[in-house]
Amino acid sequence: ANMSMARRVESKRRAKPAPVFKIKEGTPDIESIDWKLFDERLPSDTSKKSKLKRAEIFVGFDPNGNGFLSLAEIEKGLMGHFHYGVDVKRVVAKSVQRAHKAAKAAAPDQKAATLGKASLADDFVEKREFRIFIEFLRYDLQILVTNGSGFPHIKNT
Repeated sequence: ANMSMARRVESKRRAKPAPVFKIKEGTPDIESIDWKLFDERLPSDTSKKSKLKRAEIFVGFDPNGNGFLSLAEIEKGLMGHFHYGVDVKRVVAKSVQRAHKAAKAAAPDQKAATLGKASLADDFVEKREFRIFIEFLRYDLQILVTNGSGFPHIKNT
């Protein structure tokens, strides 16, 4: 009895979390986005709990620990964090790219003001810009869901 209970607990641990992005069966298209799960897994509000969760996520996305996230690190981090494959990556890639670019521009590196020129850090999303990145990503995905542009057959859920 104890062994079967241990197996059930272990299988629950290994169970894949519910998908945020639902793929339409038989197609490479996203059918829907679960916004509640999106917000739970990648919170952008300013509560202390969300700040701590974002800090933990940022560290997980930053494999070399340099405090900067390249576009490639963010793409790989999102794939692992949301447990999606290249089929979803292909569809959300433009949104991720736009959010990355916008977050870098929204909070320019403070060194640029001091030095009078842009620094290398302006090519990356820093920890202080990560919440902005999440906001832009969610906003961009919402626009695509609402307009259907780039999301063939999508339904707003």
